[in-house]
This record gives sequence, C-alpha cells and structure tokens, in this order.
Amino acid sequence: MSRSPRSGSLTRIAKLLGLLSVTLYGLMILGLRSPWLRTPAAWKREIARSTQLWGKRCCWVLGIHVSVQGEIAPPIVPVFLTPNHWGYCDIPAIAATRHVLFVTRAELHSWPVIGWLLKGINLPYISRSSARVLQTANRSLVESFEAGVTICAFLEGTSTGGDKVLPFRSPLLESALETKTSVQPVVIRWEASHPEVNPAEEIAYWKDHEFVPHLWNFLGLKGMKAQISYGPEIPASSAPGRQELAEAAHRWVSHKHLGEAKPIEGAE
Repeated sequence: MSRSPRSGSLTRIAKLLGLLSVTLYGLMILGLRSPWLRTPAAWKREIARSTQLWGKRCCWVLGIHVSVQGEIAPPIVPVFLTPNHWGYCDIPAIAATRHVLFVTRAELHSWPVIGWLLKGINLPYISRSSARVLQTANRSLVESFEAGVTICAFLEGTSTGGDKVLPFRSPLLESALETKTSVQPVVIRWEASHPEVNPAEEIAYWKDHEFVPHLWNFLGLKGMKAQISYGPEIPASSAPGRQELAEAAHRWVSHKHLGEAKPIEGAE
C-alpha cells in the first residue's frame, strides 16, 4: 500500500504554527537590530538579509527542497530578478537562495495581519490601477538598487499553472534603466515527488483558487521540490528602453521554462 502524498490535520497545523513562528521571530530580530540601522539603506539591506533567512526557515518548515542552477550575484551587487510566477509558494523558495526584497501587490496591504507586516517592513508595492503608486514603487526600487539591494518582481502580473509564461510588464524596469542595474531572468519549476499531486492545481495558486482552502491543502503536501534557474544578467545598457529589456528577459524565461533557453544578446 503506497504512502499518502498528504499529511493529516495535526501536521498541517504544526506547519502553520511553524510559519507564524519563524515570521514573528524574524520581525523580533529586526526590531532588536533597528536602533543600529541608522539609515534607510542599512534598513533595506538588513531586510533583504533577513528575507533570505526567513525563506530558508519557511522551506524547512514546509519540507520544500530547493535546488539552484546558474550564478547568483554577491549580496552587495544588486540585480533586478524577473521570474515566472506560480503563486505565493514562489516567494519563500526564491528568498531561500539569496538576499532579496520582493515587490508586493497593493491589495495585500489591506489584508489582516499580512498587511500590517508588509507595512511594518516597508516593502515596495504596486497597484494595477494607480499610476501614482507605480511612481512611488519605482522610486523605492531606485533607492533599493542605490543601497545595493536586489529586487524581485513578478512581471507577468499574475500567476499561472506553469504551462506558459505570460508577457512581462515593463513599467517597473524603469528603475533598472535609471540606476543601470542589470536584469537577471529567473525560472522556477515546481515538482511533487508523488504522482498523485498535480503541481498546476495544488502548488500553483491561480484560476478560481481560494486562498484559505488552497493554503490548507498546500500545508499538507509532501515532497515538494522547487528548481530555481538563474539566467545570464542583461545589462540595462543593452536595451534601448524598458519594453525591450522586458522582452529580452521574457524570452530567456520562456525558452528555459518551456524548452531550452536561447542566448540573450548583450547578456553577460
């Protein structure tokens, strides 16, 4: 008789409590260190460092095995990461691999608890309907790059089931052009060790999925694997504008995710 690919309720509750614990612990450490972080740049660097520690702990709690391909720039060298997007599961997996800040959606700031946490650490955020919020986000990204912090943004604008890569939206790449920060395309692939688990339905968060039922099922999954492939850096100077920069990153992500990656003209 084969083992079940899903854990029971007690294990799921334990994982949920574990996620809350590592998050609150990280915030407590940030709070204790804040008196010594006297500049906004130092605060951003500390949050990026803490985000990696948080990602590693979350993956350990959830039982996610993360493997990495490609070269990761040193923490002091900022890049703009542009991965494909399966859902909320991508964030701890990518975070576990490097110091990074994520661009969040404005809607999340109105969520209970999560919104309070996001406001507390002052992450950049975007809104699909507000040009003013977008301008503020770009300014925050410029400040992050100038502070030596890497940014990750899901430029598809929404998530998929892993069967395609939607076109990348370019407005946030204005910050990379302004600061001459290289763009690094990233591919994340999710797999499950048990054939009964369909990553497109149980790991990806899209279509008409509802958050609470999806998260409860996600907490019960066993043997999740995230393979993260870092592509060649694309210098901002290699593209005449943000749209061309977005298209170059999208080409590499699409070919790597759905087939063999093609070289990027002008990439390092």
